[in-house]
Amino acid sequence: MGLNNHNFMVMKKYLYLISFLFSCITLNAQTDKGDWMVGGNLAFNTAKNNTSIQFTPQAGYFFAKNFVMGGQLSVAYTEQGSVHLTDFGIGPFARYYFGETKARPFFAGDMSFISNRVRTSQTTNASATAFGWFLGAGASFFVNDNVAVDGVLGYRRTKYENENGSGGLNLRIGFQVFLSRRQVSRLTGK
Repeated sequence: MGLNNHNFMVMKKYLYLISFLFSCITLNAQTDKGDWMVGGNLAFNTAKNNTSIQFTPQAGYFFAKNFVMGGQLSVAYTEQGSVHLTDFGIGPFARYYFGETKARPFFAGDMSFISNRVRTSQTTNASATAFGWFLGAGASFFVNDNVAVDGVLGYRRTKYENENGSGGLNLRIGFQVFLSRRQVSRLTGK
């Protein structure tokens, strides 16, 4: 059972709605100490007998000008023939931005602690844990003063317990919303 057309269309509508809502916010882009960044990325891959989808939301705090650190969650589902894999991950991330232009390059890194569940058509269930890391570079392209579309290219490595690790080139596309200290204070009432 793969990702059917109805589920794909529903997911696509939600993504359009989220993108529209974030693009309507009229806040100023901030990368100063004390500011916040929230967003994430979505990955989708399909090939013959192989479908995968991954969603990774993130939230971070600028500890210094242009330097953000925070946490991220990751939920992934992969179907390879009769094998179904579900991954849940959590871990820290960091970015350092350069410049003050509409296209801001950055370096990025993250780590993930992953729990994996495998199910096959023969109703065999197995689980495992893993550790992964990513190092790369990219750029945030600002759509308006506070919303940016990201492109990041780098190296991703994952090692499951009792197995050899594997790694390779990783491309991520996502979006981020940048909030200043004052904007966060107004939103939270503090």
